[in-house]
Order: sequence, then structure tokens, then C-alpha cells
Amino acid sequence: MKQVGLQDIWVNDIYNNIYIYIIYIKYIAPEVVNAKPHGFSADFWALGVIIYELMFGRRPYSGIHRKEYKEQIATFNVQIKTEEKPKDWSNEAVDICNQLLQRKEELRLGSKGIEKIKNHPWFKDLNWNDLLNKKIIPPFIPVCTEDYFDESYLQSFDISDKLKEDIEYQSKNIRNPNMQKLFKNFYFDKDRLTKSNEKVSNEKSKKNNNNSDKKNENTNKTSPTSSSSKN
Repeated sequence: MKQVGLQDIWVNDIYNNIYIYIIYIKYIAPEVVNAKPHGFSADFWALGVIIYELMFGRRPYSGIHRKEYKEQIATFNVQIKTEEKPKDWSNEAVDICNQLLQRKEELRLGSKGIEKIKNHPWFKDLNWNDLLNKKIIPPFIPVCTEDYFDESYLQSFDISDKLKEDIEYQSKNIRNPNMQKLFKNFYFDKDRLTKSNEKVSNEKSKKNNNNSDKKNENTNKTSPTSSSSKN
């Protein structure tokens, strides 16, 4: 996924508001564009953009400048119509993409919990535990020394010459050794992620305990006053 790992995150309160600076403007959610506090559902929006991109070979929004992208993301609610569904793609794929691309955060799939996404019919054949534990063997394992980009794939989409030029330029640019160096230290560390989640959970628990202690302290301070009033 393009979004995962390609962002710097500053966490204010992971259970309420997360303030995130996202490098790639084309995958940011409307609430981020509007500079509002946001949660994990901003990432679910990015997942919707990626599914749309895999389905159509392009993103749901287009533009030359960042301002154009921001205006479109903040204004338009993209939804795939049944007749627009590419062949070989299921109705379930269209449904989850539409639900993930809901402009209003509270209506977006996953906004009330990731289980809603995991239990969607599109993922019915996916074993999430096997995925987490890296037990699923991918259908294609590339050899890192070879280039697997098939430029003839571009011909399968009805896209403008300008977009084709842009794609071809980007595909060549990504092969540049200096560009590849940027991804040198990218990896998935399940243990680190688990420790991070535990740390956040402990911090929340500690915060709740402190609030509880303060509440009890305030109650104890007001109790004598209440007793003397009754007497």
C-alpha cells in the first residue's frame, strides 16, 4: 500500500484525534484536506483510493497542482456506478470502495471500528490471522534483481496521452537508483507494532487512572463542606 509508511505521524491522542502530515496529497482524506482533527478512518479513505486505482488504473481525482487535488477531494463525493464496474471485478469490490470513499468521515466504512472492514463480503475468503502472521503465500513473488513493469499494461486503459506520458515518466523515475535508496529501510516489524500498541494502551490506562484519582481527590475535598452544611 502506498500510504503505509510514507508519512510522518505526530500523535496527540491516538484514541480521539490524530494529527498527521501526509506526504502524498493524492491519497489524503477530505477531513485532512480541511485541516480537521482526524482518526484512523483517514487511512481507510486511502485504502478506498488504492482499490479504485487498482480497479480503473487511475485515481478518483485528477489535477496538475496540489490545489486542484485538494479542491476536488474536499468538494466531490466519488461513487462508482454499477454500469461503470470493470469486468472481472465483483459488486462486493465496488461496494467496499464506495463505502471507503465516503466524504463524510462518520459515514465511512471503518469509522466505527475496523471490524466492519474485516467483515465485509469482499474479504470473506481472507484469513486475517494468517495475514498477520505472514502465513499467506502471495500468488507472485518477484525477483528483486528483475524489472517486472509491463508497459503494455498501459494500453489496456482508455487514458489520455498526457497521462500515459506521466505514467511512463514515473515508472522510469522509480527505477532510478537514487530513488530506490529512499526505500532502503522500509520494512514491516510486527513486534515493534505490537509494542507500540501496548505503549499507547498503557498510556491511556495511566491517563484514565490519573483522571480517576483527581476526581476522587476533588470529591474528598468537597465532602467536609457538604457535611458541615447539613449540620
